[in-house]
Amino acid sequence: KTTNQMTQLLRPSVRLKPTSDATKLVQLFETFEKYHFINNVVCERVGNEVEKLYADACLWYSETSNFIKTTDELISELKSKLAKEDEFVANFKQLSYSADQVPLICYIFDRINNYGLEPGQCIPLYFPDPKLLRRNHNIEHFMAQNPDSKLKKSDVEWVDNIGNLLIVYFKDNSSLGNANPTEKMKRLKGDLSQKVQHLSHVIDFIAKYGSDAGSWGSEKIQKRANDMAIEGYRKVWKIV
Repeated sequence: KTTNQMTQLLRPSVRLKPTSDATKLVQLFETFEKYHFINNVVCERVGNEVEKLYADACLWYSETSNFIKTTDELISELKSKLAKEDEFVANFKQLSYSADQVPLICYIFDRINNYGLEPGQCIPLYFPDPKLLRRNHNIEHFMAQNPDSKLKKSDVEWVDNIGNLLIVYFKDNSSLGNANPTEKMKRLKGDLSQKVQHLSHVIDFIAKYGSDAGSWGSEKIQKRANDMAIEGYRKVWKIV
């Protein structure tokens, strides 16, 4: 029902003007994506919290000749219903790797990796097609799931946490294997540096956490997850 209401927002009776209205339409779609990612995917709020708003918005659009003003009002209403930063951060930093979460993790890193880039500069890391069996980039556990040496008991439960994850080219993922974080960081800075130079989230990871590789564990993983959540809320998924 909510999806149908959202579709009705763009009824043929709303005539878009070139450029300005088209730009506002793109902003509206981006707002839908960011709002529902924050509230429904990460914070797991019920989807019907905006059901009435979307129903009302259908009427707004059917009765207006000012697309931009009406869209700004809808975006403003969505902003007012957006989950607060502390709620988002608390939920985001609990995200973990599992087979059914692979698409979500790829989507998150896709948006982080391509934040601020022009469309032609983006490196796609997320492909929603479930029929795609082989992907160019795989999820890398910086602290390996099955390391060459035994993990500390305190670190085991954090191996799959989003703060321990990267996305790299699938051959580089295989090449890194089960090496320890120190060795992986050495290779990311060395023989693999040219291969990851187009992955901004990896370059950023090296710059921020390179000196932590030798002591990488639960504490550092949780810190990175928290950092990612804050940056995500304030920048990547910020509704403007």
